[in-house]
Amino acid sequence: MRSGLISAGAWLLLVAGPTLAASDGPAPDLERGRTLYGARCAVCHGPEGRGDGAVSRFLDPRPRDFVTEPYKLRSTQPGQAPSDGDLYGTISRGLPGTAMPGFAGLPSPDRWQLVHYLRSLSAARGAPVGEPLPLPERTPWSAERVDLGRQAYARLQCGLCHGPDGHADGVSARALEDHAGRPIYPFDMTRGWKLKRGDRAADVVATLMTGLDGTPMVSFRAMLSDEEAWALAYYVRSLFLDRRAVED
Repeated sequence: MRSGLISAGAWLLLVAGPTLAASDGPAPDLERGRTLYGARCAVCHGPEGRGDGAVSRFLDPRPRDFVTEPYKLRSTQPGQAPSDGDLYGTISRGLPGTAMPGFAGLPSPDRWQLVHYLRSLSAARGAPVGEPLPLPERTPWSAERVDLGRQAYARLQCGLCHGPDGHADGVSARALEDHAGRPIYPFDMTRGWKLKRGDRAADVVATLMTGLDGTPMVSFRAMLSDEEAWALAYYVRSLFLDRRAVED
């Protein structure tokens, strides 16, 4: 079922751009990181990283609590810490559909110092970082694979949360909670431009493989063949309202 797997390095290259590791950046300078964080991040995420910055109450979704909350966007196993490359990629890219901008214009050494500083804030600081999950070998888009993806969507009961047509109106949609017991709502699949990891098929496959820690979205890695994983990603993209580049 799980025939070909893309290596960890190729996974990051495909999903997030060039493969990155802590060794690609400068040695940690937490004072520099603290200064950058105060200037760029604290207004939303709070001075101590607890998601309680001066403008946090005006934002939806609310800013992340870096101290206690798990990171959703990772290339690593469920329950494991994100890699340095994951954090660097999120800082650089930003999060579509949120108030989190990309900081690609910030010098790369400064972005790395923010990575190091964010790790210092976490209650799990010092915990080992997991290895990136292998991404299933890509199968090309076809109309038949979109239909296979539709079947996988039904088999995995994605519609219970995301709705039969992806409008986030499934029967369980209003009963979902995050890791802290707060209400959380499933993603509206028709609004592909708001996908936080990105709207390419590879981005969707990555989320299917890793899940989103702290949310009801689990990893489906053990439930999908390679072909089904890509087919489901193609089907999700077919739900986008703007229908752009569904062949990806």
